[in-house]
Amino acid sequence: MLSRVISRRLLGALVVSLLLHWVFVSGKANWLPDLLPDSQPIEVSLAPPQLPTPAPIPTPEPEVKPEQKPVTPKPSITAKPAELPPTPPPPLPAAPAETLTPVTAAPEPPPVIEQAQAEPLPVIEDEPTLIPPAPKKVAIEFAGYKGSKGSGKQTFTLGENGHYTIVSELSIPVFIISASIEQRSEGLITETGLQPSTYRQKVTSKNPQIATFDWVNKKVSMDSGKRVDVAELPAATQDRLSFMYQFMFVPPLNEMRLSMTDGKKLKSYLYEFEGEDTLSTKMGDLRTWHIAKASRDNDAKTELWLALDYRHLPVRIRVTEKDGSATDLIVSNLKIEQ
Repeated sequence: MLSRVISRRLLGALVVSLLLHWVFVSGKANWLPDLLPDSQPIEVSLAPPQLPTPAPIPTPEPEVKPEQKPVTPKPSITAKPAELPPTPPPPLPAAPAETLTPVTAAPEPPPVIEQAQAEPLPVIEDEPTLIPPAPKKVAIEFAGYKGSKGSGKQTFTLGENGHYTIVSELSIPVFIISASIEQRSEGLITETGLQPSTYRQKVTSKNPQIATFDWVNKKVSMDSGKRVDVAELPAATQDRLSFMYQFMFVPPLNEMRLSMTDGKKLKSYLYEFEGEDTLSTKMGDLRTWHIAKASRDNDAKTELWLALDYRHLPVRIRVTEKDGSATDLIVSNLKIEQ
């Protein structure tokens, strides 16, 4: 506002000064009264007009602001991406409710629960899954084993219409006498192996013991020479000779409990697996499974070694009597005719 006043005053002074110069230069100043005589000319000098001294501009006092408390800036927290909680997915839009007309539905059948089928049992590699047909003839010769004196021979023969015959002749020294044991088993070859029909055992001068099997009526007759006993005939019953060759058709360890008769009595025997042994024989080393019938009720203990590479045929037989005496025979020759 003050600068505008000063500018106007300067502009007015300039206008007056220009008018005076024009009057004197152009000679138009004769209308002015004569203030001085003619002889004394009036000297006029133009001086710049004296501008008024502008008033001092008051300095505005600084505005006093109320004291503010210092604000401590909050530290910025930069969270690691791994530490941030996972962003929950946006909620699914609710499905529009449908207006259902109540309908009386038939009762639903109970759910069918499918049962998981049991896994098949592993197949033992040493045991063939398919039993080959019976050989026409098997001949085994035995000799005493490691100091045990004795010898013997067993023969298996396949006849017509699936009939079989097994003959065993063993010679065992007892004290100063050589005792002989003769055995003979006859019967049929069925899907379950050997099914004996008659069995005869003769030990030196003793009476023969004979067992007769009646599979139709499931009876077995046992004649010891002094008495005849008849008993119920369990399934898969064997005699003392046929059970050694039953392993050609039913691999060992599949069924270790056997019903067996010697022509005098019928009993159930449990055989135990003793382990796998390698026998050194005149035929070379033979891999065998060793099974044994534990001595119970003061019975003799019978042990068999079955050749794994010869259809589980007996290649060693050891019988320990109640008095502790033992007969131990091992194969010296074996022939199989298919």
